[in-house]
Amino acid sequence: MSETRTVGTTRRRWSRSVSLFQPEQPAFWVYAAVMLGTGVYTLFQQDVFRRISPAGWTLSWGLLVLYALPAFLLIYVLDLYEREPLSLVIGSLLWGAIAATTLAGIANEGWGSVIARVGSPAFASRWTAALTAPWVEEILKGAGVALIALIAPRAIDDDMDGFVYGAMCGLGFAIVEDVVYFMGVFGGRPSGVLSGFVIRVLASGLYGHVLFTALMGMAVAHVATRRQGESDAHRYAVGVLLAAASIGGHFLWNSPLLDLVPSGPWTGADWILGPLAAAVRALPLFVFIGLAVFLARRREHRWLGAALAPEVGGPGISPEELSVLQDPARRRAARAEMRRRAGGKAAALLRRLHREQVNLAMVRSRADSDDDPDVIRQRSYCKSLRDALLAIPGAAAAGDQGVALAPDPGGSHPTGSTLQAVDGGLVERILAGDPRAVARALSMVEDGDADLPELSAALYPHTGQAYTVGLTGSPGVGKSSLAGALLGAARRREIPAAVLAVDPTSPFSGGALLGDRLRMQEHATDPGVFIRSMATRGHLGGIALAAPEALRILDASGTRLIVVETVGVGQAEVDVATATDTTVVVVAPGWGDSVQVAKAGILEIADVFAVNKADREGANEALRDLEAMIRMGTRTDWTPPVVRTSTVEGTGIDELYDAVVSHREHLEETGALAERRRARQLHEVERMAAEAFRERIAADAADEALGEDLFARRIDPYAAAASLVERASSASPARATTR
Repeated sequence: MSETRTVGTTRRRWSRSVSLFQPEQPAFWVYAAVMLGTGVYTLFQQDVFRRISPAGWTLSWGLLVLYALPAFLLIYVLDLYEREPLSLVIGSLLWGAIAATTLAGIANEGWGSVIARVGSPAFASRWTAALTAPWVEEILKGAGVALIALIAPRAIDDDMDGFVYGAMCGLGFAIVEDVVYFMGVFGGRPSGVLSGFVIRVLASGLYGHVLFTALMGMAVAHVATRRQGESDAHRYAVGVLLAAASIGGHFLWNSPLLDLVPSGPWTGADWILGPLAAAVRALPLFVFIGLAVFLARRREHRWLGAALAPEVGGPGISPEELSVLQDPARRRAARAEMRRRAGGKAAALLRRLHREQVNLAMVRSRADSDDDPDVIRQRSYCKSLRDALLAIPGAAAAGDQGVALAPDPGGSHPTGSTLQAVDGGLVERILAGDPRAVARALSMVEDGDADLPELSAALYPHTGQAYTVGLTGSPGVGKSSLAGALLGAARRREIPAAVLAVDPTSPFSGGALLGDRLRMQEHATDPGVFIRSMATRGHLGGIALAAPEALRILDASGTRLIVVETVGVGQAEVDVATATDTTVVVVAPGWGDSVQVAKAGILEIADVFAVNKADREGANEALRDLEAMIRMGTRTDWTPPVVRTSTVEGTGIDELYDAVVSHREHLEETGALAERRRARQLHEVERMAAEAFRERIAADAADEALGEDLFARRIDPYAAAASLVERASSASPARATTR
């Protein structure tokens, strides 16, 4: 090798893109020349096969592509942490399929002639494949991996890289070589191809070539990379041993020593020897999988340690958490212990924390500095997940039993009910504007925590100061970007601001994307900004059921402007008008005609219109259509202004902010603001009471006797409903929640 690279001393930029096409490297031209010469021969050969038997040739390739797919997917999945450049993976696959098969065919034929002259015909027929193919084929395939290492030295820095490129080279070799055998030895007809697939692929053992060349690739990689503390003698010795294992395993596989399958009818011990032979032939598959998993685990441990080294001890991950994260067995044990002590929800949250800490490593490896906005945001997200987890009763006790779960420095976390945290200073921390405390309280709201009414009662006297702005509109009009721009306008005026982004919930899994924060990264480091996503929980109006309580928590924390971004207006999603003080409806060029506007009902809910993406064609038409519809609508004491905005060009943002301020002044002067808020509070109380009543009815509706009476027609649905209402009305009052 012309270049060796030291690993273990510095953290590599894992996201660095390396290409096969590097004309400045002499090895690239060697690769290209060999591929060009052998490629012409391979294309000619495959065209001959296609002409001889189109059906057989097509079947051969179809079967072998299916055969190759599981190996390719296994490598792709296990190569997660340091994904190899696609051009290099394809380059190694093509080298094995074209150059190695063509050159090996020529060399094997020549060396076979030598053995036939030296040995007897019987010896040659039994031993030629073992004495020629292993060293010829593995050296040729290994040469392809060596060329990859010379063309792109940065692409290989550990044994796993060599394993991937070697396995791809061996996979390409196996595919083309088997096509040659199916067409040339087994006759080429579909029946012969099927026989060849069973005998040569299935019965002979899956992925033998893939394993042997993966070992040769590891030999090349081990020689090409210098590990800290490893001598050159040891490095070369390991490389030689891996190459010997590759050639030796291939030799053993091709030799008659493993022809253990009894011939003729089986009798006596044959019934033991036959299954034993099948088990031996299956060894390459299991060794390949086991070696791939082992190398992937080793890389994961090293990669996480290197990527997260600057983060250890910070809010994103502690030393104890890193030690658990690096060991899959400990991760599983930690989740099992968490499930046993704190329940399935806590175990799922711990799994999510582990996943996001891995994502922190991904983000950290791409960042150029410690204060990169992506790193700060992901770091804070991991901390908020830990806060939410430690707020679950029993989670801290699980930590005491070996689940590495370190509390935030300077933060107190409950070991029992969440109410202990309320009594322990959570209210005071929220009132002081502590973002960790606010995030924890919002998690209590989303989860419908049993102690939420006590928290709400403590915070309610401190609310009523924040002004809320609803931001709604169809998906894709730029609501998230506009919300971030409004945050910037508020912060320029030194006003503490927040965004509550309501995200759609999957009707199947109950999960939400919660991705709107990704578009507001410029505010991630501003202590005067709080951004939180909440799920709709299937509520049609686009406003989460827990949103009013969340708004009060943000209000109590000192936030003075809260932007509520909704899912998307649709034709029924107009709840934003009753949930906020000012409703801004966002449209974009190409938003639809006046009939669609009227159907959507946005004229009735809009206090301000924003024609966003005004830098695009059609903005003037959208503005004109809106103004015409406003003139045609019902006249009131407030005419919604229409503001042109462009977050790309940064225009119209201050004008939009001023329009919101003007509407607030109008509401205050007319007394409509107090009326809106009073009606909103009554609506929320009504909804909470209805939800509590619905839960009681749902519990009574599970009565099997009632269901049997309905099914047997002994009672009609109206009478059954009246019975449920009567039971619920006479039941003891239940505590309403915002869940």
